[in-house]
Parts: sequence; C-alpha cells; structure tokens
Amino acid sequence: MAQLLSALCNSVERACLIAIELKRFLCSSLIESKDGDLKNENAQTDFKTFADVLIQQVITRDIITNFQDLEGKVFGEESDKIVINGETVYVDLPRSDDDFDKTFKILTTVLRKNEKLVATLTDIIHKKGTYKEEIWRPEDFSDFDLDHGSVAFWIDPIDCTNQYIKASLDDWQEFDNSTVADNGLPCVTCLVGAFDIKSGAPVLGIIAQPFVKPSVTVKPRPSDVFKSELIWGVYTDRVKVTNIRQDALVRTRKLRPSSCDKLVTVLSSSSKDLFNSISPRFDTIKACGAGYKCLTTILGFTDCFLNSTGGIYFWDLCAPHAILLALGGDSIEMSGFREGGFSRNSLMYSIPSVFPLEQVSECCLKGGVIFVLHLDDVLKSLQNCFA
Repeated sequence: MAQLLSALCNSVERACLIAIELKRFLCSSLIESKDGDLKNENAQTDFKTFADVLIQQVITRDIITNFQDLEGKVFGEESDKIVINGETVYVDLPRSDDDFDKTFKILTTVLRKNEKLVATLTDIIHKKGTYKEEIWRPEDFSDFDLDHGSVAFWIDPIDCTNQYIKASLDDWQEFDNSTVADNGLPCVTCLVGAFDIKSGAPVLGIIAQPFVKPSVTVKPRPSDVFKSELIWGVYTDRVKVTNIRQDALVRTRKLRPSSCDKLVTVLSSSSKDLFNSISPRFDTIKACGAGYKCLTTILGFTDCFLNSTGGIYFWDLCAPHAILLALGGDSIEMSGFREGGFSRNSLMYSIPSVFPLEQVSECCLKGGVIFVLHLDDVLKSLQNCFA
C-alpha cells in the first residue's frame, strides 16, 4: 500500500501544478454550466472548469497506469467531457508517458494558440523536464496491510470551483494554514479518497491545497517545484496515521476564539436553518467549499462542520473522512442523529451504478452530515440544541 500512497501523492502534487498553471493563464474561465441530473441539488449555479476535467483524468490515468487492477474502480464528480463555447472536447489522455504528442494535441484543441501553457501542462502530465522529480517515495510510508485491489476511489478534482473561477491570484503564495480563510483560493482543494468496496468504509484520504504553502505538513524532500500543502491520512483496523504535524494541531487550537466557552462550527451555505438552533452553544465561522470546511475541523480551528440539507457528495467527503477517522473523529448522518440515534463508522461510500455519472443524486448524502473531531463534547451540545 505504500507504493499506492506514494503514487497518489505524486499525482496530486502534479494536479496542484495544473490547477495553478491554468489559473495563472486565466484559463479558469474555460467553464461549462451544469444542469439537470448532474447539477448539485442545493446550488443555484454549478460549474465545471477545464481544470476539473483535466485533473480528474490525470489522477485517474496515474492510478490505473500504475495499478491495472484498479481500472474501473476510480470515480469522480466529473467525466472526460466538457463543452466550451459550444464545442465538445473529450480529454482522453494516453496511458504511456512517451505518448505526449497526443496529450499536446488534446490540450491544443482547448487552449488554442497558448503553446507555452500547452507545453508546460504536457510536461507536467508526462513528468518531463522540470516536472520529472517525484518527492514522495514508498519508503516514506509504513507499508500497512491493505489490498489495493479491494478499494475504489472518489475524486473531487477542484472543490470550491466558484472560488477557483472568480478569486484573484494576488498574494496567494503567502497564505498558509495558520488561520482560516473565509473565501478565495485558499479554500480550493483537490480531494482523493479511497474506500473499501465491501464495507464502504473510507480507508485513505488526500487533501491538497494548490494555492496554500505547507505549514501543517512537511514535504519528505525539498522541492522548488511542488510547493502546495498536501495532507494525507490512512485508517484501517491496524493503522491510523496522518502526516499532519502534532505541533501544528496544537498551534491551530490555541488560535481559536477564546472570548467564550462556546464550541466553534462551520456550516454549509444551505444549512441556514441550523443557525438559530445551535447559536446558544456554538459560534460560527465562515468558509467556502466542503473540503476546506472539513479541513478546518481536521486542523482544530472548528469543532465540527455541519450540513443539514444534503448537497454534499461522496467525492466531497470520502478523503476528509478518512483523515478525520485517522485522528479519532468521525462523520455521522445528521438526520439520524436528530431523530435520536447514531452509531460510529456508519457513513459508507459505494460504487455508482453508472460511470460517467448520469445523475448525482445516488452519490448524495441526503441526510446531511456532522463532521466532528471530538465526538462526545460536540454531540452532547448538539443534543441539547435539538432537544
């Protein structure tokens, strides 16, 4: 499993570079509006960008090229198709790193005359030149016992797409995880989660922040190329581990508001009904993106992330959930809790009936979620709020 985890981390590092390069060249404006059965049920507008499609295809390609038994087990929010200015483009990347001409042609159909960007992205995808180094290696991980043939994956290539589209690049390299961003590029994440096919339990998660410099983790090797924050976690019967530094967790908890004894939460934008119910016992903070909201809880800035109305999906939660479990927390169904009962390790993930997806509703956690690090304190306070 150490080989799989190192390959995933290297792939996600490259995905971060792709997100940065496309944003830098203003290509985050290459978008398609989602509608019908592929639209987030709670979003007024839901977009996918060329970066979403390309990154998901790159990570998928990397997984199934290195681990052939995982073909057909990698799923994501997007498909390999995007319609830009009325033109349909299929991002069907070649398996071989030597076949970079095909990738160059695919990218050229979208990016037109921007040959410099096309060349850079092709080099990133095929690990050429400056982008050849792989800073994550199998020896960086304990080789825990998990048959990678028994897992499947959910990918959210660009979570918080609206901020990716509209936020400014100004000063983005200066942000770290020493505080919470209420909006902007720091809220953008790339999420890759693995779950056990038989049990549905999350077992591995990666959260990367392309536009955030490392402050709660340390790269295994120094790099002048890969400079994004990347957090991973593993949760199995015998292994519970993340690469988050313990001193970073202590530091973030000390930075929490100290004006009162209330717990701190971040709410989904669609869960406004919760605010009045929980305000006697909880302070709320603002943040954007399901992945980033989960990260505020993982890092200890908030006690929990609450979503009461659905609109959160397998690809949003699988990766953060695995990391949270590795730290001793859990994510439970909101509706079941409000009805008076819950059990740990009950939120499960599954393979979609059809992929590419024809409708997102089968992947929706419609009962809402409570994403919490220290269960006893938070759930006791929530029970009092809902009584």
